[in-house]
Amino acid sequence: MKKVLAGLASLAVAAATATVGLADTLPARDRPNILLITADDLGMQLSCYGDRNIATPHLDKLASSGVRFTRAYVTQPSCSPSRSSMFTGLYPSQTGHLGLSHYGFGIQQGIPNLTVTLRNAGFRTALIGKLHVGPAKSFAFDLAEGGFDTATPWPKDAENTRDVEQVGKTLGDFITKAPGPFFVKLSLLDPHGPFSPTVKGYPQKPITADDMKSLQPPFKDTDEGRKEAAAYYNCIKRLDDGVGIITTVLKDKGVEKNTLVIFVSDNGLPFPKGKCTLYEGGTRVPLMISWPGHVKADIVNNNLVSTVDLVPTILEYVGLPMYKGNNRVYEGRSLKRLLEGEQVPGFRQYLFTEMTFHRPMDLNIRRAATDGRYKLIRGYGPQAGVELYDLEKDPNETDNLAVTPGAEEHLRRLDGELTRFLERVQDPVLSPEKVRAWEQISAKARAEEPKTKRDLVRPTKAGNP
Repeated sequence: MKKVLAGLASLAVAAATATVGLADTLPARDRPNILLITADDLGMQLSCYGDRNIATPHLDKLASSGVRFTRAYVTQPSCSPSRSSMFTGLYPSQTGHLGLSHYGFGIQQGIPNLTVTLRNAGFRTALIGKLHVGPAKSFAFDLAEGGFDTATPWPKDAENTRDVEQVGKTLGDFITKAPGPFFVKLSLLDPHGPFSPTVKGYPQKPITADDMKSLQPPFKDTDEGRKEAAAYYNCIKRLDDGVGIITTVLKDKGVEKNTLVIFVSDNGLPFPKGKCTLYEGGTRVPLMISWPGHVKADIVNNNLVSTVDLVPTILEYVGLPMYKGNNRVYEGRSLKRLLEGEQVPGFRQYLFTEMTFHRPMDLNIRRAATDGRYKLIRGYGPQAGVELYDLEKDPNETDNLAVTPGAEEHLRRLDGELTRFLERVQDPVLSPEKVRAWEQISAKARAEEPKTKRDLVRPTKAGNP
């Protein structure tokens, strides 16, 4: 397995801490604090997105205080690659972070990341919960606490950031020491498995299987399906309680009115046609952004947006230039105009997602393009093939139109847009040699998995990373 990890290392060289030159283009007193909250394996199962099985009052309140995006997508529906895009503004295929960081994947050298950029501009920086992006040494956090890969893990009984009261305490202490400007990346573990029904008294009002009255795919309306759904929903309830604690801390510390709050999930729900797939259940996630007095309140936005948009949005709000150069094309665009209520026709006509690795043994090479109505998924290498779905008529993506008469125009159009995108960002999937190299790495990992599995994954405080 050492050879496998060496092969991965060649794909993911240690990232440098270089950034663009930063002039103080905006006085520090006018810069907002940035709080980026990520949920883990959360799909669209929130009451503010129309789920009738659950009440999520704190997230609903956050949504109503700002802009709730209905068509937001991650770049890759896998934890580490997805999170790497939030820090770099690039797709995983552009940075080399094609799979989970604790298996050797990471951001290539010389690519700027948000934490270093903001710290160089005078922001105090904190990581609460897991980073799960490699290499960890390339991120400049003044505080890193509470995650399995942070400098200071919490005690085992804290169950990582499932202990939402500890999350609030850690955030409050950091704000007290660094009232601003600050950047906090707060990684809530819920609703990632294993599904813990209650942790330290949360959720305060647990859900039972009998409460599951209106289940939709991928959940099954059976006794076992309702139990499984209730376990997942209880983790979401605890997540919601945590967001309530976090927003209360901002208010109590007097920084609520000068803090840009972003809430997003790292990928969709961990069930069939969800996480690690390019179906809607894997790539479409909740996204809400709030800043009292600056972001319009109670706005629902239906534009196609992506997590590569977060870096340019944050940099514009703090008055810093967007990254240039390093031989990479930045596809993201600032959401600032949308957040201020401006109508921006044609903000994004096409949106793209990708999947390559989760673990080294889980090779799944696919790329997708959507115009919001139709979606094309193309597979490469062992997964060669094409799928086409009408998301309006077939939201669960069960009817593949790729071979259906009358769909040829949509197939050609989306396939052409996908090819142009892959060429623009220089996606290595276009190289047959690279695809074969990925296949070899995955085959080697699968062959050696039984005897090396315990050595591959560092033990964590909260089960699966």
